[in-house]
Amino acid sequence: MKSIPSERRSSPVTAFFRRKYLIDTKFQLRYTLTMLVVWTASAAVFGCALAAALIKAASDPTLTSAAVGVFLAGPSLLIFGALFSFGILLTHRISGPVYVMTRIVDELARGELPTPRALRKRDELQGFFRRLGEAIEYLRSKEQREAAVLEQALEQLQSRARPEDAELLNGLTALVETKRRTVGPKTG
Repeated sequence: MKSIPSERRSSPVTAFFRRKYLIDTKFQLRYTLTMLVVWTASAAVFGCALAAALIKAASDPTLTSAAVGVFLAGPSLLIFGALFSFGILLTHRISGPVYVMTRIVDELARGELPTPRALRKRDELQGFFRRLGEAIEYLRSKEQREAAVLEQALEQLQSRARPEDAELLNGLTALVETKRRTVGPKTG
């Protein structure tokens, strides 16, 4: 059984939550706290509007419940609009990077090695995007190494080739060209 380094040991409760629910602690806690703050602020605004409506209704007995409802509709619509806009802003910071990474994966599925553009500064998933870029660079260097080995083998085989080897050499030449097109121009 592997032992956990002492700096990573935690209480059983913390370990349960970290293992089961807090995958990306910084991201999850930041967004949870942000949502709580926004919810609390919107509840406070609605509570103030409700209190003002009740005070107005108590001081003016001619007001009907419909008039109080109309008085509350404005703040309610304002809160709804603010929460909707805030939700779009927050989800854009996640859905934008997912969109970019989906396009990159589509290119990879077509056999291309894209050169990813950077995400926006405040976008989420920066770490995952960085790892995806590292994976692409690993594949690019692997393809370059394989193309170099194939080119070297091809050069040696061409000098000793017999006429019946032409089809094999053409296949190897096509493979080298495909790898070079995948990684881009020859470097070094």
